[in-house]
Amino acid sequence: MPFTELVVPTLKTDPVTEATFTTEVAPFLITILDTHATPPKSKYFGKILLENGNDVSGDFRLCVGLEWEDASHFNTFVASENFRTFKSIVKPHSVAPPVPQLYNTDFGPSEVFRSALTEVWQVKIGEGDKKVVEVRGTWEKFVSAVTEAGGVNGNGDGIQGTSLNLEEKRWVGVLGWESSEMREKVLGSAAVKEARKSLDILVWNTSIPFVTAIERVSKDLQAPISNTPVLCLEIAPSLTVSLTEPLGILAVVRREEDGSNKPCIFHWSVSSDVWGPSGYILFQHTVNGLKKVGKHRLPPPETLELRQRDAEFEELLPGQCLKGNLRDISPFWDQLVAGEKYELLWPGAEYALWDWGTFREHVGQQIGTNLGLPRAVIPGGVCTTLTIIEEAEVFQRAPSPPPTRKSQRIPRTTCLTVSLEGPSKMIWEQRITVTMKNLPFSFLNFRLHRRNHDYDMSDSDDDSPEWEAVTDDELFLSLQPGESWTERIILDIDDLHPDTAIGDSHRLQYWGGRVKWWVWGRRQEHANTVVKAPPWTGSDVVDPDGNGGKPHIIIPESNRVESDIVQNTVDVTIESI
Repeated sequence: MPFTELVVPTLKTDPVTEATFTTEVAPFLITILDTHATPPKSKYFGKILLENGNDVSGDFRLCVGLEWEDASHFNTFVASENFRTFKSIVKPHSVAPPVPQLYNTDFGPSEVFRSALTEVWQVKIGEGDKKVVEVRGTWEKFVSAVTEAGGVNGNGDGIQGTSLNLEEKRWVGVLGWESSEMREKVLGSAAVKEARKSLDILVWNTSIPFVTAIERVSKDLQAPISNTPVLCLEIAPSLTVSLTEPLGILAVVRREEDGSNKPCIFHWSVSSDVWGPSGYILFQHTVNGLKKVGKHRLPPPETLELRQRDAEFEELLPGQCLKGNLRDISPFWDQLVAGEKYELLWPGAEYALWDWGTFREHVGQQIGTNLGLPRAVIPGGVCTTLTIIEEAEVFQRAPSPPPTRKSQRIPRTTCLTVSLEGPSKMIWEQRITVTMKNLPFSFLNFRLHRRNHDYDMSDSDDDSPEWEAVTDDELFLSLQPGESWTERIILDIDDLHPDTAIGDSHRLQYWGGRVKWWVWGRRQEHANTVVKAPPWTGSDVVDPDGNGGKPHIIIPESNRVESDIVQNTVDVTIESI
């Protein structure tokens, strides 16, 4: 038998209360509901528009609707420490404590609460069955009239029942409307007006809350805005994080199919987007419930110029994703205690730094609010449980494959070697110089700066990937005898082992690799040569498939360079023999 809960909190109407509820209270409520031992089957949230015929749409009046599998599940939740913590959080922003109302209804409320508009009637029925029988008979006549007028489609859009937990027993009836226009039309019919008169005589309170999914209360962050890419965030439901080896929280931002084949670019920064004011919220499990901990970093800018090597701008087509390590939970790291459990909640966020098109089309342009685009949304409600330990277990890695040997080269291909030259000392934040000296041929640089996108070659079409001219000097290289190619790369401390300290020694070696696409000849000879490749730098050519039957160029292992941690400038030279 369905159990329906209604909560109408009486909140203060100041802007601070509304902002706090949006950014903190609602996400906390989502978390404790979802993490409860017996969570509700569904949850919905809305704003009250009318109450007893009075327009209250300008006030911050909210209504929460839940469906429970069993009344005992509701009882254990309202008796939990987490709910007591929730009440303590809400108290400074409330005129009166919230009173959950549990009803035993004839049908589940999900269909009703999913409606664009939900109307609630309540009647005080006292003890005994006489008033219950009267109000149910009146309700059935009213619903029958509404159905005949075209306002209700079967039982899915109307429920009724009696309260189970209130001192003064109540009856509730709820209808779902597809729109306010439909409501006005149906309630205006003569038969419905006549049936409603009898119901209104019995009614103690009538309100019309606008009910949508509970996450939507947070700046409408459950649904994407039209004409924006549809993005979602994925993360494992539970993770173990070590205080000594923190790098292990992998998050995935995926672009869903959204009716557009165009690529989009957007800004995704670990520091300002992941850990900024609209980013993750951390709660600690305590004996008194969940406690919010940590402080956020600064928010991302509203506009930003996209630069050639901007690693924080990503490009995605529908169905593609980017995977990023959340690193060391930066703003919360000092708050973590080994042996404790935490809830990491994504409340939902809006992004001004995005646009339709490719990365290369926007290089040198200002991206953000100046474009006049609606903000893209990554919906909230994603939550993961973190268990903090002092030291990570020793990970037994599979044996590394042997380095590529010169004997593995394929006949009738050019011969490349990699030699490493560099000083014996390394200093943080300096640059590595990579110099390549080759015989005359063109090839695609598919090893460096590769972005982590999911891409299936079988999905290629005229929009994705794109046709690229071999003369495009950003994607393709052409070298003459004696010429060289230089690439500069920042070596960050994250590239080394987390335990690295001044005085340590590191050995650097190129392990071997291969060039998948290449042709003999000079760039000018291939002015009309085109290939098909995904539209981001550092991806494989997919057409012609197999590079026209030509074998890969095998690059064998290099020599080794050893450096002490003082200076990090290393010259890497690839030369032909």
